[in-house]
Amino acid sequence: MNNRTTSALALTRLFAAGAAIPAQAELASYDNTTDFPKSITTPDKVKTTWQTYAGIGYRFSKVDLELACRHIEWDFDDLNFSGPFAGLNFRF
Repeated sequence: MNNRTTSALALTRLFAAGAAIPAQAELASYDNTTDFPKSITTPDKVKTTWQTYAGIGYRFSKVDLELACRHIEWDFDDLNFSGPFAGLNFRF
């Protein structure tokens, strides 16, 4: 049986003019005895993943535009990703 723990915090500061500053942090840990292929598991080690995210955004009448930077890190095979991204959210 696997034990998992996840903690997350997400904040968004909205301004009257439609501007926003979103931020997020997440940390997860787990005992990886059966979830992953044996090539990336170590049975006696608890694995962790974490990510951080921060950006700026603007809310128009039907569309949200967001520019941000994110870092994601996994504790198997030292895998991580970092970089900027852009997002659009359409509301209807």
